[in-house]
Amino acid sequence: PDMLSRYPAPGTPLDEELLEERLVGTPTTTHTATIDTAADNLFATAAAVDTTHELPLTNTTLVEWQTTDAQIRSIIDNGASENNQRNTHNTVGKIKGSAYTFTDGLLRVKVGTDVPVVIPKQNALNVIWRHHDHALAGHPGWKETYRAMRRRYFWKGMKNDVRLYVRSCHVCACTKPLNMSPDDPTTSRVPRQPWEVISIDLMGPYPRTCRGKQYILVATDLYSRWTEAYPLGTATTKSITDTLEKEFFARYGYPRVCLSDNGPQFVSNDMRAAIERWGAEGWTTPVYHPRANPVERRNQELKK
Repeated sequence: PDMLSRYPAPGTPLDEELLEERLVGTPTTTHTATIDTAADNLFATAAAVDTTHELPLTNTTLVEWQTTDAQIRSIIDNGASENNQRNTHNTVGKIKGSAYTFTDGLLRVKVGTDVPVVIPKQNALNVIWRHHDHALAGHPGWKETYRAMRRRYFWKGMKNDVRLYVRSCHVCACTKPLNMSPDDPTTSRVPRQPWEVISIDLMGPYPRTCRGKQYILVATDLYSRWTEAYPLGTATTKSITDTLEKEFFARYGYPRVCLSDNGPQFVSNDMRAAIERWGAEGWTTPVYHPRANPVERRNQELKK
């Protein structure tokens, strides 16, 4: 019997309970594997960040960081105090209109309405990691990461450091889409003068008239939006080219570009030969997307 049949296969039936006992259960092995946790960390983004210490930053940790930094310690020793706020000219955080202040045992800097804690440059990656790579952070974009940090922490060049860190994040590069604009321009070609680009299309078949007409050829100038429609008896390349030459081009002249969809009448060898005879270029819309032809909008108006 086939695999989808309910008819049992010939032979001795299987003992399902015995089969389950063999399959279900915790795998046991006598071999003890040694796992190298450092080598198994596939998603490490910065070796300088201690990813094992995931606790929130406390004042004790921040005080320890500032104490071990020579520049920050010099600012604290040279004038910042609990009751005196004054501007300094140290290289740490040269910001116009900013003032250092020392409160709660931490050196802070006034940036607008915020008073963030000054972070040493060597501990910047640790702070960025906590706001981007941490399990509770969720790998946000660089702007969201920067907004979450700028009110609480400060160091010189923080915005650029956050941007570069998030851009080099391996997890973000593997999981997030590339929302980048293409290098080539995607705007449509805009004609600059009348009868430079014309768009043609066929409508039908419709019920045959008393004169044997069943189709409508629509031609539109894309600059002036001037539209003309001609009845056709057959939808062939010869009938289209003859109508355009006798009715349309005889009064307005030959265009530089002739735009159409990918219908068999417009991509045939006869149509290409006619376009070369007119001294024009033949453009076609993308396959399976005839709406890219602007004459489709005129077709809707004609149907009304």
